[in-house]
Amino acid sequence: MPRFLSLTACATALVCSTASFTAVAQQAYPATLAGHAVLPAQSVIAASQDAPQDLQVAAKFTTPRRVEAVGTVMGQSAGRDTGISLPFKGQPVQGHSGIKRMADGSFWILTDNGAGAKANSPDFMLYLNHYTVDFQSGQFNRQKTVFLHDPRVKVDRMIADDPAAELERLENALDQLRESVDAMLESSELALAGETREVIDAADLDQLEPPSSQTLMPPPRWSRQRRCCRLW
Repeated sequence: MPRFLSLTACATALVCSTASFTAVAQQAYPATLAGHAVLPAQSVIAASQDAPQDLQVAAKFTTPRRVEAVGTVMGQSAGRDTGISLPFKGQPVQGHSGIKRMADGSFWILTDNGAGAKANSPDFMLYLNHYTVDFQSGQFNRQKTVFLHDPRVKVDRMIADDPAAELERLENALDQLRESVDAMLESSELALAGETREVIDAADLDQLEPPSSQTLMPPPRWSRQRRCCRLW
């Protein structure tokens, strides 16, 4: 009998709770749309002039191979073309993670750019935009942009800044390595024989080839990262 009473009480409480939830869900909250504004998806701004060169073009790493040519990769969403092509000449404005309304009615908006992960977003910057928004005309008016960076870190040269120059440097290094090994083998100062000589002979330096430009990726993350964006 006590067990029956307990189950009955639970069932009664559940019915009351459901009725209460239904009453709240049906409650009306009148509202009037006074206006709205639209920021076009294809909104791009130039990177800061003193930013590293590889940040002047964004979204180069969204495919398995690095793509340098602007606008040559069609964006996809659920298997359909979006009409927005990558990479971008500059930094995309769309993608917001924080909005602060100021006393004068303007807005500071924190960009949350990136392609979804750190691995494919090393050339996206982190920054804020200051807007005035006209909800009657539907216009966003950008007043200023503040790029976030660490002034204590200065990078003068990045390994993937110029893939062609980097390939030439690697080829020169391999040539110097071959010449150094040949000189070592011909030197009378070193007694290279037996197993030592066999190991060196087995290493055919002529077969060593530098990587292609498609495999050159950015260096390890030297910058502080916020999510998939980058402080430079």
